Amino acid sequence: MKYIIKILSVTLSVLLLVSIAYATGTSSSSGWYNTPIYWSIDFDAYYENGDVFISWTKFEKNEWFKYYKVVRSQTNDNPVYPDDWYIKVESDINKLDFVDYSPKVWTSYYRVCAITSENNRYCSNVVKIYVEKSEQQVTVCTMEYAPMCGEKDWAKKTYSNKCMLNAAWAKYLYSWECWESTTINNTYTNTYNLSYTLRVKADKVILNFILKIEQKYTTTEKRIVVIEDVISKLKAVWEKNPKLQALVNYFVDKLQVKLDNYDNGLSELEEIFNNY
Repeated sequence: MKYIIKILSVTLSVLLLVSIAYATGTSSSSGWYNTPIYWSIDFDAYYENGDVFISWTKFEKNEWFKYYKVVRSQTNDNPVYPDDWYIKVESDINKLDFVDYSPKVWTSYYRVCAITSENNRYCSNVVKIYVEKSEQQVTVCTMEYAPMCGEKDWAKKTYSNKCMLNAAWAKYLYSWECWESTTINNTYTNTYNLSYTLRVKADKVILNFILKIEQKYTTTEKRIVVIEDVISKLKAVWEKNPKLQALVNYFVDKLQVKLDNYDNGLSELEEIFNNY
């Protein structure tokens, strides 16, 4: 009899917890986040020429902002992070736009949620986007080289242009070639003596720099000159402050790899085309 009472007690406790979770709007996928707070951000999205252009107003609550999460769902007309998967994460509170280069066919529901350190989710209104199947069927792509880094089946890959990325049904990550971080192992760690977090930040700095000069300078020769100048300046900083030796070495080695990729005779051939 005691065992029966104990089983009943446990069962009632579980049912009570489930009822509370349902009433408060939390679920297992929501984890430790608080119940979503809606309509605190104005959100807008529209479809044009195969892309969905998204924008929203700045998060103004008096809480410690962590990041924006742009969510998209085809099955839930009231998507919320993390119950529904996100297509963009943005840690800059002033970055208020995003382009979905790989929208789904038929109906999708978009929204942005601002996540705070207090575990709150401030979510915007929902925008419904409808895409005809015929608009997403890509049969012929040009050979234009405007690289985009995409993700498909959990793997990153560089696509020649947006058309190629859409044709492969890949998730858009950023414009330009994928920047692959060096594999982390003991030898790698001991060589530079840098923490994983610092290496990730350094990779982001280098990536942004490479993207900037690739967009600013059209010839390989000019890009090489700029990178060599940066390497020279980095070494000068190292001489003044030996404590930065490990980080400078990391930057220089990364940039040297890019220089080696440029050193393929392309600059000489580019001059022929630039004369016309």
